[in-house]
Amino acid sequence: MLVVPAMLVEIALTRQAGRNPSWQKMTLLNVLQWAVVAGIIFAVIGLIWGGGSFQSSYKSHFAEHSTSGMGRPEDYTPPASLVPDHVECIIAAVVGLALVAQQRRWRAFAFPIVLLITALAVHAIHRPWWDFYYLHLAIPLAWLAGFAVSEAIAGSSRLLSKSHFNLSSAYTWKGIVLCCLLAAALVRSEKRLEAGVKNLRQRPTIAASPVLAKMKEYGDRTHWVYAQFGKEMYPFHAQLLMPPEIAMVTLKRYWSDQITTGEIVETCRRYQIEQLLLNPAKIEDDWKGFLGDYDIVYQDTNSVLYVAKRIKHP
Repeated sequence: MLVVPAMLVEIALTRQAGRNPSWQKMTLLNVLQWAVVAGIIFAVIGLIWGGGSFQSSYKSHFAEHSTSGMGRPEDYTPPASLVPDHVECIIAAVVGLALVAQQRRWRAFAFPIVLLITALAVHAIHRPWWDFYYLHLAIPLAWLAGFAVSEAIAGSSRLLSKSHFNLSSAYTWKGIVLCCLLAAALVRSEKRLEAGVKNLRQRPTIAASPVLAKMKEYGDRTHWVYAQFGKEMYPFHAQLLMPPEIAMVTLKRYWSDQITTGEIVETCRRYQIEQLLLNPAKIEDDWKGFLGDYDIVYQDTNSVLYVAKRIKHP
């Protein structure tokens, strides 16, 4: 939805640029065409994914219910390090905006500017903040920052070519300063990229996970698994099935009163779950009576794996 204002502006400006006397009518027609196509796509996705019901999507966005032990949407805020970690990109984007204004190139950059304004306005008040929302800001910022960098490279090239690297020329020194600023920004961005790649390489692979190894150990005697929120990747990599009703239990389902821990426990009882992968910090009272038929086969600070006694001791 964040892209809708930018799309509407883009459509309007495209038609206005043609200097057609009836551009308002054509703009409205194009907006309607785009809205119809987008609506059809949304409906098809809803019919396939939601079984023809949009209630789940609607409640996830417009209903709020306090759930004990599951936090609140207000608890999930943008990280404080978001701006300091990307300060050179933000500065470059601001410079890009200044260049757009100076050169009056509003038409060429209307889409990223409107998208950036929309994303900032929404995320300033909307909670929760999920990590992937970063893309809502990163895309328009990178667009504008890239324009600033390209202009800086072209500008430094012009300045240095005027003086043929004459140290007594003001053009040379302006070009050198511009090159230094570009180098500093690019080096800082490269260092962040390098740190991110290094962090990914140092992380343990899913294949080396002791939790996964234990799940596979009992895999041939397992029909159904339940993995708590945030741990769904383990059954996937162990090639074990989760009940469809609780295959993806997000916090939004709790907050919008679409599911409770008691309902999850009843679903697990109905499916006679053989394995349970839970977060030890989120094992509520609803689980305690149910877990009497299970043994702990693995536990660490983040995970506890229960296996039904009937398959552990057949």
